[in-house]
Amino acid sequence: MSGSRQVGVDTLIPCSHGLDALLMLLHQHADTLRSGVAVPAPDGLSAQEREIITLTAAGHPVSRIAELLNMTPFAVENCKRRIYQKLAVTSQSHAIARAITLGLVNRAPLPRPRVYAAGGLTLAVLCGPDVPARYDVAVALLAQHIPFVTDGGNGDEGLDLWDQAGSGTVPVILVDPTPEAWQRLGDARVPIMVVTSRPMSRGETLDALGRGAVAIVAAERIAEALVPALTLAAAGHLTIDPAAANWLIAAAGTHAGEADSGLPELTIREGDILRSIAAGHSVRQTARSLGIAEKTVENTQARLFRKLGARNRAGALATAHALGLLELLDP
Repeated sequence: MSGSRQVGVDTLIPCSHGLDALLMLLHQHADTLRSGVAVPAPDGLSAQEREIITLTAAGHPVSRIAELLNMTPFAVENCKRRIYQKLAVTSQSHAIARAITLGLVNRAPLPRPRVYAAGGLTLAVLCGPDVPARYDVAVALLAQHIPFVTDGGNGDEGLDLWDQAGSGTVPVILVDPTPEAWQRLGDARVPIMVVTSRPMSRGETLDALGRGAVAIVAAERIAEALVPALTLAAAGHLTIDPAAANWLIAAAGTHAGEADSGLPELTIREGDILRSIAAGHSVRQTARSLGIAEKTVENTQARLFRKLGARNRAGALATAHALGLLELLDP
């Protein structure tokens, strides 16, 4: 909640309130803009009460609000009852609707970062091979009047153009980046957006993020996603195309309760056995292919199961797929 406010989120509406709540809020803002006069909030609502109604409108339960505000659940409930009295309502849904109407959950947007100008982003750098995705990126940038410089479609030769722009905040858009493109970019402290013509593997996604990519956009979503993702990337945020992010979300959920949420570190031998399991080999076949004893395979396999939180070979293989370990182990 605090992070949302700091980046300038104006309003939060729970999904359960549906489209009607959103339309009501938009009509309220439109009326305010036309009249030029903001709707006053009721007198006597303390800062703590405003905080509680804001968190309630964001969908947080009483227990979570108490945790965030360092209060007891009982104190939060008492405060909510006082809010109901001041807003002249009898239920939480009515209180939230009333608070939204009165602007109690709105926050003034913060000043825009310096990478913005009156007409949008000041500059972008477009690099990559001459493929349809590159053309679509150029069209999307032109449609939003975002100026950009390009290497003219000559491969990776334009990767140093960002330096000519005179600011490390100028985002670089890499279309279908090659290893050579990443190498030329080096350790440049600059926002990097990756646009891909084909789905990225888990290994490629991890590699891109490890090299500093702050946005990944699929070519088929350039028209609707490029400029919003570019805007967020230039402001210092991370955006990943849903198809590329699904396995990351699955991995995060799998390890949500663990102290170390990173990928498990496998030894070379454990990696060999995991690949053998993926190939459908039995313990005996694995032992023969690796030239080791079956007992060694079983012992190493047991350690592998513990690292992956699995009970058997099928469970280990499923977890490895979810974490992208098999692709990371590819030669």
